[in-house]
Amino acid sequence: MKVLKSILNTVINILIVAVLIISIVVAALALTSKSSGISTIFGHTIQVIVSDSMAGGSDEFEGGDFARGDVIIGKATEFDAYATYEVGDIVTYLGELEGYEAQGEQLICHRIVAVEEKDGQVVYQTQGDNEELCPVPDQSEISEYIPAYKIGSVFHTDDFDGKK
Repeated sequence: MKVLKSILNTVINILIVAVLIISIVVAALALTSKSSGISTIFGHTIQVIVSDSMAGGSDEFEGGDFARGDVIIGKATEFDAYATYEVGDIVTYLGELEGYEAQGEQLICHRIVAVEEKDGQVVYQTQGDNEELCPVPDQSEISEYIPAYKIGSVFHTDDFDGKK
């Protein structure tokens, strides 16, 4: 009987510790939330996908296939104006798109499809993988490419953390 009681106490203690750890992580995410809407913890972001623009993934690139409601974890970029990205990287950026439910600037998770230099600054063109919802690149309707300082996180790259 004492052995059973000891095992039960151990299981209860483990559950209490697990609940405390989860509570600390949730509190840390809430406290690190920024005005941009991107919460960071230990240099990574956790975000919920709000549309099906990335559903289906890409035939040309790895990664993607995010549907509405999916939760993704990425590397925070801290909106670094000097960061560099490549075609195929999946990023979250602050932007405006016509036809979306939200108005004004919002977080958009799309793939970089072109990298160019304009006025001495490297800029990026993005597009969702779902060709039905995103038949043309985002910036073809806005006529402005995204500078690095508007990119808040990167979710896929062939050269993540300097390793293939």
